[in-house]
Parts: sequence; structure tokens; C-alpha cells
Amino acid sequence: MAHLLQLGKREYPTHSYREIMYIYSVTLKIEKDCEKEWVQFMEYKHIDDVLKTGYFKSCSMRKLVSAEDNETVTYNMQYSIDSEEQYLSYQEHAAPLLQGDVLSRFQGKFSAARAFYEVTFEA
Repeated sequence: MAHLLQLGKREYPTHSYREIMYIYSVTLKIEKDCEKEWVQFMEYKHIDDVLKTGYFKSCSMRKLVSAEDNETVTYNMQYSIDSEEQYLSYQEHAAPLLQGDVLSRFQGKFSAARAFYEVTFEA
């Protein structure tokens, strides 16, 4: 049920969450000369393998449009997951093998940054 927040003379609906959701975010810069191969690998193998572990509910992938770097392309994958405990279990049991698969195929061709977020608002 939405509640109203009064700011000045106006009222705004507030949103309440029934459950907390988390996002595991991976931002990756890949060299342009292997971008096509990497995208195909991600779309047809890696993301599917990650989802098949059962830890994550979904994944979305996006490409950075306004890049200043002429040699690399930046992508971001966001995996939704229900709990911090599941994320920690994924990191311990499944991530090393899956990340190793990417590394063995594209070693020296990319850099990655990983982060774990709690979703605090979604409209």
C-alpha cells in the first residue's frame, strides 16, 4: 500500500517494499577487436551458465554509448539475486569456475570491476 509524503503543499506517493532485492553488477571493458566474439560468448554461454547456477533470478546486459576510449568498449551486466547469503554462496562455490572460463578465453583482452548492491528504490 502506498503512503503519501507531504512536501510543501503537494503530496507524493511513497513506495514500500515487500522484499529486499540485490544486484550483482559486473562492468567490463573489452578490446574492440574481440567485442563481437565476447558478446556472443556472453549472450549464448556465460550468462546462461551463471543463471543455471540457480543463485540469480535474471540478468540484463548493457553497452556504454558515450565512450571516450577508442580501443575498448564498456559493458555492464546486472544479475538480480534475493539475498546477500546467496551472493556469498555464489562467490564461494560458482564464481571462481565461471570467471575462470571468461579469463581463459579472453585473458589480456579485458578488465572487470564487480560490485554488490542493495536495491533501495525501483519505480
